[in-house]
Amino acid sequence: MYPSLPSKRQDEKTPFGFYPYMDWKFWGTFAKLPCIFRNIPSMNRILIFVFLALSQILQAQDLDQIIDRYNTRSVDYASVEHLVMHRDLYIIIDTRARREFEVSHIPGAIWLGEKPDKENLAANINDKKRPILLYCSLGVRSEDYGERMQRWGYNNIKNLYGGIFAWKDAGYDVVNAHNKKTDSIHVYNRHWGKYLHTGKKVYD
Repeated sequence: MYPSLPSKRQDEKTPFGFYPYMDWKFWGTFAKLPCIFRNIPSMNRILIFVFLALSQILQAQDLDQIIDRYNTRSVDYASVEHLVMHRDLYIIIDTRARREFEVSHIPGAIWLGEKPDKENLAANINDKKRPILLYCSLGVRSEDYGERMQRWGYNNIKNLYGGIFAWKDAGYDVVNAHNKKTDSIHVYNRHWGKYLHTGKKVYD
């Protein structure tokens, strides 16, 4: 099975030397470069490449700093790539507000309330050993949600690193309340919205 992200930062680096968030952002961006560069002079191509590389590095570091500031890593992380490869294994729970979920969510995700409710969880998840993946905008609220679930005996929980913002920025689809693909993402507020780099930002 593809491993989820370990808890210690020094162990999070991939063979490329970047953090997992950096890898999919970095290589996803540069996979598009042959088409972009086709009609650009060679020296300009180099400058653009350097600029894009630096911008992706800064974005990745920015996310890492935010998550480290607010999270304690009490719930193990899973990367976007891990979820893509093993989505069928998980019950995916969106831990954001209902309005955020209705604007868009990861396909297949369910909403069981902005705050975890013990009885509601028991009614929807009959096996506490079942793999569960939680997400929010970036992974902060979902960690709080997961901590409470763990106290209630749900011990096979993962927290999506970078949340739905990371999912969307990696190029994966989101759907609205009618299960239709959409480019819109509710970003909670303008402060948090700066960490989403693709899609249409919704604030209300």
